[in-house]
Amino acid sequence: MNTTDQPDLGNVETYLNAALEHGDNSDGDHEIGDLQTYLRAAFELMSDAQKRLFAQHRDVRDCLVAAGIELAEPSDSAAANDTAPAGKWGELRTRDGKRVIGTNQTVPGTCLVHKAKRLEDGTLELDSEEDTKICWDGEMTSRGADGLREFLTATYEIVSESEVIVVEAGR
Repeated sequence: MNTTDQPDLGNVETYLNAALEHGDNSDGDHEIGDLQTYLRAAFELMSDAQKRLFAQHRDVRDCLVAAGIELAEPSDSAAANDTAPAGKWGELRTRDGKRVIGTNQTVPGTCLVHKAKRLEDGTLELDSEEDTKICWDGEMTSRGADGLREFLTATYEIVSESEVIVVEAGR
């Protein structure tokens, strides 16, 4: 690839081709090493729900099964783990029992920027106001990359709605 061309970083083929080219230009093991690096980096960025979806993808599942790894059938939702009957109020908990205290909210705000300059590393340095103007009326529940609502545990850990269950009150 010509280094002046802009690669399509949103296309997985860019990464696969880069690994292949690295392997061709050096020791062939670099291709496998690069692919392992990509997968490890992707897993660092994925939520638990995204990792489960990845494992259940037909191609990934087929590879795991071929390696002798059998996967349990996915449940349709966290509701399968609820202890409160459907239609009855209960307390929110994570699947591993942590107390959920509320939804994760996003509140829009604006910090006025007067001017900016691009630094050599590609980042921007901003000359801006000291304070941010908050628009409380714009408050909304945050959603993760999977589109599901986000919740906060009592220790302020953000968890996906797929990780939240309803348990009978007092449990």
